[in-house]
Amino acid sequence: MWGAGTGTNTTFQVTNNASTTVMRILDNGTTNFYGSTTTIDNLFQGALSFPSDGGVLSWVDMPVTSSDSDNTVESYSAQIDGNPVLTVYGQSDGTGGVDNLRVGVGTTTPWRTFSVSGTVAMTGLTSSTAGNAICILASGDVVNAGGTACTTSSKRFKKNIIPLEDALSILMKLEAVEYDRKDNGKHEIGLIAEQVNEVYPFLVEYEIDGVTPRGVDYLHLTALIVQAVQEQQVQINSINREKQGETPFNIILLITVIGLGVLVIKKK
Repeated sequence: MWGAGTGTNTTFQVTNNASTTVMRILDNGTTNFYGSTTTIDNLFQGALSFPSDGGVLSWVDMPVTSSDSDNTVESYSAQIDGNPVLTVYGQSDGTGGVDNLRVGVGTTTPWRTFSVSGTVAMTGLTSSTAGNAICILASGDVVNAGGTACTTSSKRFKKNIIPLEDALSILMKLEAVEYDRKDNGKHEIGLIAEQVNEVYPFLVEYEIDGVTPRGVDYLHLTALIVQAVQEQQVQINSINREKQGETPFNIILLITVIGLGVLVIKKK
C-alpha cells in the first residue's frame, strides 16, 4: 500500500525517452526527482501540510547560479485565478548570489522590501503615548517621521513664503460641532469637512477622486488659529487704548495728514 511501506519499493516511476528516471515514488510516500531541472507547468494538489512539530522548515527555494546575469529577476508568485496575491522576489547579482530581496502583495514587481498594491488595514496595534509618527509619502513609501508629526516645517523645504491674512474672518465662518461617530458610537467634537470645504478648502483632505471631502487637516488649522489670535489681539489692544484715553495710531496719522493739508492751504 502506498504510504505504508519501508521506502525500498517503487510504486510509481517516470522515465524520459532515453529511459532515464526523472521521478520515483516509493512505497512509503517519498517522492524523488532526478536530473538538474524538473519542470511542471501546472500542478493540482490539495492542502499542503507539514509534519507535526516540524520546527524550522524550508518552504520553497529557488537556486540561482552565476549563469544568470546581474539584475536578472528571480521570483515566484502565489496567484488566484491568474491574479498575483503573494510574490517572493529577488535579483541575481551575476556571481551566483541574489540581492534586492523583496515581498510583494498584489504585485509581481515589489519596489520595496515589503510592497503592497492595494489597500492596507491594521488591528490590534500597540497603543503608546509617545514615539515617532509613521507617515505615508506621496510616492506611497512609509517612513519614520522621527517625531510626532509628518509635516516638515524647516524653511529649507519651503519657498514663496508670505504672511497669512484674514485668518480671523475665516475662523469666524467655521462651525465647531459635537457628534457621535457612526462606526463606533464614540462622542467627539470637531469640524465637518464639507462645511470647511465651503469656507477654506485648503484645510480639507479629499477621497482618492480629489473631489469628495474626507477629513480636516487639523495640523494646518493650527497656523490659522495662531494668525487669528494675533489679529484679534491687535483689535483688543486698539480698544484698550481708546478706553485709556489714548488716540489710536491710525487716527493720529489721519489728523497729521489733515493738519498738513491745512498748513499748506494757509501757506497759499
